[in-house]
Amino acid sequence: MPFRLKSKKKEIINFVKEQDYEPLHPFDILPPSEFNYDNYPRKNIMEMCFGLIDRCNQLWIFGLASGSIEEWLYARNTGKQTRSFVTKFDGEWKNFSDRYIKKYGNAIKEILK
Repeated sequence: MPFRLKSKKKEIINFVKEQDYEPLHPFDILPPSEFNYDNYPRKNIMEMCFGLIDRCNQLWIFGLASGSIEEWLYARNTGKQTRSFVTKFDGEWKNFSDRYIKKYGNAIKEILK
């Protein structure tokens, strides 16, 4: 999940529970205060995130950022079911989709459909 959505963590967790699922929220396991690009190379953080995805049945995406798009692609490429709630929770999704469309074109389109 993009760091900019950390204030929506509780809302997102409650939403997942309302859908009768148990959330594994990355900020609980990899707190942004410690696991950030000042303390670890981006590659290492992404590897940790991919490891979390490996342990889950599904990946739900709530916001657009390069990391969350790469997590989506990883999940899809490893056969995980994916669900997108970006337009519901990320008020800046349009700006970020415009920013990343050239790099992640089809993935952005899939995430937003």
